[in-house]
Amino acid sequence: MIRYLKHEQIDKKRWDTCITTSAEDKVYALSWFLDVVSPGWQAIVEEENGMYITAMPLPGFHKMGFPYLGQPFHTHQLGIYTTAQSSADIRVQFLELTVKHYKFINGYRFNLSDTEALQALEGAYELTTRYTRYLDLNKPYPDLYRAYTRDRKMNLKRAQRAGLSMFESDDIEPLIQHFKTHIEHKVVGGVSEHTYHATGPISSDETEGCGTTYLYYCRRQGECWLSVFQV
Repeated sequence: MIRYLKHEQIDKKRWDTCITTSAEDKVYALSWFLDVVSPGWQAIVEEENGMYITAMPLPGFHKMGFPYLGQPFHTHQLGIYTTAQSSADIRVQFLELTVKHYKFINGYRFNLSDTEALQALEGAYELTTRYTRYLDLNKPYPDLYRAYTRDRKMNLKRAQRAGLSMFESDDIEPLIQHFKTHIEHKVVGGVSEHTYHATGPISSDETEGCGTTYLYYCRRQGECWLSVFQV
């Protein structure tokens, strides 16, 4: 059975079980993460024997009185999360139900597993193709270093000569200030304060996401030159 669920109707324990056992299994779709980046998020689920076997998070809200579906900041991929029990044509059914509930859909990003199904629906919906690059970093650093380009190796030597130091941290504030100073003005439409407020809980040890985020800074003579926040 396929159901559209308002936020208060979602069983988050069953939801997270579905996400973590899905073929896609992305942190962005876990309930604690969605609660931070999109409070009040909704969902479409496929149920069987009291369990969610397919799930689609919907970070929707109302804009000028109309239901609107978009993509929250800090969230790379959402889309449809399937398990071995999911129906064969479930993605088509989920998309049909989604467009019935949201008058405007803009920038919603599906996950990689949805690609084939979406390509078959390009004639029915106005879709934009986006690309994600996956890098295999599960190798010893010397092996990774040997694959660097000549320019990349030269830049690393320049950084060493410049006295740059890189370290891990749990203090998110320097990253936020660095972003506000150097990046915010380049973002079309600006960045809301809610986006900055959400960054803290995502990185906090007090959330269920403890151990899923990493924060690094690169400094020279006490000045922050680079911030890296990995989820």
